[in-house]
Amino acid sequence: MKKTFLITTLLFCFGLIKAQTINLKSKYTKVAEKSSEGMIAVMSSKYTWGFVDEKTGSEIVFPKYDKVYNYSEGLACVTLNDKSGFIDKAGKEVIPLIYNDVKVGFRNGIAPVNKGATRDPMMGMHGGYWGFINKEGKEVIPFKFEGVESYSKELIMVKVNNLCGYIDRVGKEIIKPRYIWINDFSEGFATGRRYLTNEELTAIGKNPAIDKVEAWTFFDTKGNEIITPKYNAISPPKEGLLMVTIVPAPYQPEKYGYIDKKGKVAIEIKYDGSYGFSEGLASVYNRDENKWGYIDTKGNLIIAYKYSSAYNFKDGVAKVKIGTIDYLLDKYGKETNVPAH
Repeated sequence: MKKTFLITTLLFCFGLIKAQTINLKSKYTKVAEKSSEGMIAVMSSKYTWGFVDEKTGSEIVFPKYDKVYNYSEGLACVTLNDKSGFIDKAGKEVIPLIYNDVKVGFRNGIAPVNKGATRDPMMGMHGGYWGFINKEGKEVIPFKFEGVESYSKELIMVKVNNLCGYIDRVGKEIIKPRYIWINDFSEGFATGRRYLTNEELTAIGKNPAIDKVEAWTFFDTKGNEIITPKYNAISPPKEGLLMVTIVPAPYQPEKYGYIDKKGKVAIEIKYDGSYGFSEGLASVYNRDENKWGYIDTKGNLIIAYKYSSAYNFKDGVAKVKIGTIDYLLDKYGKETNVPAH
């Protein structure tokens, strides 16, 4: 009886929310598809934004802003005339609109904001320097970075002098900015591309005075590089393996393979394409046969080359194509037709 009552109540509430959304669409020019912390962003006929309560549809924040972001940790970033700040769920501007650019919002009590950015016709808000504030609007990490990313985690990716590195959540430098590009941490490691040092250039027979070579490496959360940069690309680890690519000789196509977390080649770098490991298998491409198949984490060919395209496994199946026909493939190599939608 209680279970039936609960289901009936949930269905009733869902019906109210759905009906409420329909009512909002008749009142506002645009309604956000998803709510955030019980609030729905809405746009007026004057193309300005505000928020309504998800349950009641009551207008909580009058639509007056040029842009609004989702609520996060009780606050939402809002922008008016290229100035940004934060409002609470009552619509009060608790952090003044004094910043020139923002990211999404607060994560673990801090948010990145920008001072000095200007609007570029092609690039939008551009330039200035990024720092971090807390929920009281106090500066907790100085404004000295050209860019910031991935600040929801313990380490924050930052850019200084066009090079990427990491700081911790109080602003201490953990990994010196020296990478041209970084992929974020996965399974305890991040991959990055940087220029080789003079010693590294000399070791491979290059002249530091005239040669400038960049390559990929990977490193741990303390910044310790596991290998000297040498690959054309390295993807973040998945299931313990990192996909790497090399160019065997000038003007030749790339070859793909896998290394382990110690930098040792685990699967020969001989494939003409791959999408990385998922659920124990990786799709690999054979150029000679012009077909895709699947290998396991030992490099054994588990599913033969027979597909014109082959993608990662998810929930035990992968989408593949034979000729122009799509199939769902299980890990035993059995194909079923893709259900019609």
